[in-house]
Amino acid sequence: MTMQKRSIFIISAVTLLSACQSTKPTIDTNENIDFSAFEQCQLNETVPVGQENPIVLSMVHQSIGQQAMQSGIVLTSADANCQINYQLTYKDKPNSSSVNFSFGTGRQTSNSSVGIGVGKTVDLPNGDTTITTINITLTYKNTPAWFAASNFENELDMKTSERKTRIDEAIKSMFDLYPSKPIAN
Repeated sequence: MTMQKRSIFIISAVTLLSACQSTKPTIDTNENIDFSAFEQCQLNETVPVGQENPIVLSMVHQSIGQQAMQSGIVLTSADANCQINYQLTYKDKPNSSSVNFSFGTGRQTSNSSVGIGVGKTVDLPNGDTTITTINITLTYKNTPAWFAASNFENELDMKTSERKTRIDEAIKSMFDLYPSKPIAN
């Protein structure tokens, strides 16, 4: 591999790793719940306490509502047997994020060998980044039915539109794994 191709590979790998903004969601489903049994769910607003940003909470609330409806859940403001609750948790992104790339070649003769290695450690961007986790719990008749969690990188100076996109992607990844209602024949 030529030095130019190696440089392109390194730049591509760093770009790919820094572009990963969310992780695969965590899902747990109570198999004893008949998801076709409930017609409406109440989406409960989370009240800001301390660290929560009311603008972020509003975006999360709106996105959960949209994804729930796209998953076949009818939302109601009246009391319902089905309740959707959500919570945000925060964790600072570690300052020690880095990627190490190493390349090496070697040559061996009958009694000796020679090796050359080149390594480079690239620090990944951090700044003022918080890993925000969105936890969603759906209960039916006070019994936990479905739990989902996903996170995204929430940067301090991020544009609102980019933050909204990250929130929407995290919530969509969870509702993509929501148990679908059986289709009536």
